[in-house]
Amino acid sequence: MLYYSKVNVAERKEMRKNKTRTQVWRPHEENLGKRKDVLAITMDSQKNSSLASGCWPQGFWVDQNYLQDVPMILKKNQTGYHFDKLVKSLYEEVSEYLKNERTEHVFRPFGCDMAYVDAEMNYIITDQLLATWKELGFSDDIEIKYSTPTSYLKQMQTVNQEWTDDAPHAGWPLRRDGTFPYGSAPDVYENGFYTTRPQLKKDIRRVSQKFHSTQRMVAK
Repeated sequence: MLYYSKVNVAERKEMRKNKTRTQVWRPHEENLGKRKDVLAITMDSQKNSSLASGCWPQGFWVDQNYLQDVPMILKKNQTGYHFDKLVKSLYEEVSEYLKNERTEHVFRPFGCDMAYVDAEMNYIITDQLLATWKELGFSDDIEIKYSTPTSYLKQMQTVNQEWTDDAPHAGWPLRRDGTFPYGSAPDVYENGFYTTRPQLKKDIRRVSQKFHSTQRMVAK
């Protein structure tokens, strides 16, 4: 199973529209056939995100390395309490997310790069999130719980086995290409930090260096 945290912004919109954030990626089909099929899942925070799709939802960034949403007040009787509003915002995000999915299962990361420096603090907040979610009655509609990528994969395997041909959007869409170029915004692209042809890129870089050096030597 493969998780994408970044895809082209235009492609992400199409994924939401066509319910294709979960796909079967089949690389090098001409040589490998179906032997290397990979379940590929694109993470998407939609509108409720501060930085990245592979991190916390907006409002929950309180790790020691990400102090964007401090102070996080969890007790109702304290001034500045609005944790219930954060939980409601997350419920709305997950509800919107499910409308653009083919299954009833969503994998939502809580964390980020170099996060959980103070793991206890993160778990206290998550425990309070689960309790408030239930208290507000959201668990009657959507269940949230601690999970792992392995548990999520097992659920997706069960869904795949239970699908029938006449079910709406039955089956996973097939993808044969890659996700580059990655565009984080219109006219803003990132490329080059992953490659399947490292030797070619190395040769291009060396030739480019010699070319620019030669230009300086012959410049008048």
